[in-house]
Amino acid sequence: MALFFVVSAFTLSISWHSRKEVSHRTRNFYIRRVFRIVPLFYFLLMLTLVRDWFRFHAIHSVKEILVSVVMLYNLVPGHSGGIVWASWTIGVEMLFYLMFPLVMKLGSTPVRLVACFVGSLVLAIVFYQGVQHSHLSQSIKAGFLLTALAVHIPVFVLGIIAYTIFASKRFRQLRSKWVGGALVAVALTIYLTFAYTGMYLGRVGTDWSAPAYAILVLGLVICPLTPIVNAVTRFYGRISYSVYLNHPLVIVLLLPVYARIYKFAQWPLLALLSCFAVTLAVLTPWAYLTYRLIEQPGIRLGSRLIKSL
Repeated sequence: MALFFVVSAFTLSISWHSRKEVSHRTRNFYIRRVFRIVPLFYFLLMLTLVRDWFRFHAIHSVKEILVSVVMLYNLVPGHSGGIVWASWTIGVEMLFYLMFPLVMKLGSTPVRLVACFVGSLVLAIVFYQGVQHSHLSQSIKAGFLLTALAVHIPVFVLGIIAYTIFASKRFRQLRSKWVGGALVAVALTIYLTFAYTGMYLGRVGTDWSAPAYAILVLGLVICPLTPIVNAVTRFYGRISYSVYLNHPLVIVLLLPVYARIYKFAQWPLLALLSCFAVTLAVLTPWAYLTYRLIEQPGIRLGSRLIKSL
């Protein structure tokens, strides 16, 4: 998820600075974020409640539902994963949106932004150690340390730092395909080093692949390599929110299909690729449908509200 959080902070920074001359920037920021995220989330929340009732005979408590409705479940140990499958990242995102204008104000200069990163790292360490030494059960500790906002704030700040570097005058002078390609190569080297050697800078719960992703984003912005940045990936980028929130439901529905594929496939890799292709074939039109019918109307409604205000 580190890549998602880095890209999110990077693109939020672009949007924030592109509207620096607009009045009521903070108010409009919150309106855009709410109408961008909440409609699809509420739709899948209702779908999940109905599914859990009919398929699993499970009833969620009123408290759990209310915490999900106000999107504060990320703050509750034991429920930080959310009712909607895979929605813990949305809980993290919404809380970060809440504090984003403050972070941008505190990190208004490069020095202050670095100080924000150091401060967020200290917060992550203190939070991680605090949860580890708490009286929570081991299972709740593990889930909370994976999904809580505090351990992911340094990753978001790295995304803002990446944008600050990208927007700086010095960096503009260095922009070229060679520099972009070199940054991509450096990012891959760092990532593979961490992935295959097990080298970490300490157990604080935060994702240490984030610096590699921040460098990768900078490299791809300068040098958009066609295998990574093309019409297909741009399409999935537009519907990525729908793809993400819908994919657990689609995967569960396709479990019987996966079982048959693995039963008849001769090679595990062929079975894996076949399952991926089937998932994409079902998920893509469904995600595009929710994007067109839920996401886009929500975005337009937010824009109309901003104009009316």
